[in-house]
Amino acid sequence: MIRKAIPEDLPLILNIILDVKRLMTEGGNTQWDSDYPGEREYSKDIELGELWLEELDGFISGFMAINSSLSKEYNDVEWMTELPANGIHRLAVNPAFRGKGVAKRLFTFAEELSRLQGMKSIRLDTFSLNKAAQRLFVNNGYTFVGNIFMKGRTIPYLCFEKSL
Repeated sequence: MIRKAIPEDLPLILNIILDVKRLMTEGGNTQWDSDYPGEREYSKDIELGELWLEELDGFISGFMAINSSLSKEYNDVEWMTELPANGIHRLAVNPAFRGKGVAKRLFTFAEELSRLQGMKSIRLDTFSLNKAAQRLFVNNGYTFVGNIFMKGRTIPYLCFEKSL
């Protein structure tokens, strides 16, 4: 079941994020650090009603923020479609549920929600060292559209888009 996250979910979300960050770092992916994403970002996502999570067997299996707030760096990319578009942010799958189709179901939900909201596409980005996310995006029908530089990094972020 996919539903909006509520404040009571936050402690579990933060525990899952710690596990995800550890696995990312062990795999050579330094996209997320000790500060980001964290309590500040997920609390705000919940407050705005933009954080969606999936529950399986009574456990949080994964979550993502869905909204039309797009990074200013996105203005430097030649997108396939014009606005309006939603962005997917801070997608994470509980390591205990990897390989069980969680991200696929979350993407399908984000696309259905975005269509209902009248969006023309979904846009997202990932650190160029995050090979797992890149494969996930392509496997779910997203197209690479360009690079941006964020957060003072010298290594690019790769932008992807899916027309709806």
